[in-house]
Amino acid sequence: MNELQIVSLEKNDITTWDFAMIKSELESALAIYKTSVYTDETIKSAKDDKATLAKAKKLVEDRRKEFKEKCMAPYNALEPQIKELVSMIEEQRQQIDDVVKDYTERQKQEKLTAIKAYYDKKAFVLGADAERLFERLLDPKWLNASTAKKKYEEEIQLAINKAAADLESVRKMNSPFVDTLIDTYCE
Repeated sequence: MNELQIVSLEKNDITTWDFAMIKSELESALAIYKTSVYTDETIKSAKDDKATLAKAKKLVEDRRKEFKEKCMAPYNALEPQIKELVSMIEEQRQQIDDVVKDYTERQKQEKLTAIKAYYDKKAFVLGADAERLFERLLDPKWLNASTAKKKYEEEIQLAINKAAADLESVRKMNSPFVDTLIDTYCE
């Protein structure tokens, strides 16, 4: 790339550049470098060419950054104000979210109490192991508002029946380690 082309880019605003023409000229200029062979004897020439290309790159990058800064100036002036508005909205949204989360948590706790009461009423078949098995058998989705009472009651009954069958199978083994096996199952 010769110095004249670099100077012409320096003097013109990037918005007036003819990019197709510049690209064509740049391709022609770079073709010379692609075919150049540098040796130990021509290392000074290689360094000069490298410096010329670095200068051209810096020129183009500087023009790009200047143009970007001009384009971004209106946005940069508004950004703090916009962020302040968003912050105000987010603060209020967060307050409402806290209320919703508190309500949801209270609803889950009420539902957990109802589930536990139903479980306690039905889990007599599990005997002394009923209390230990509650947490293991509890499905977190039962606490969701979308889970109907009938649905979780059916699933609780199925879970209790399965656990009772499993415990009965363990007891029928007549193993000297039956208590350990039951403890392991309950855990």
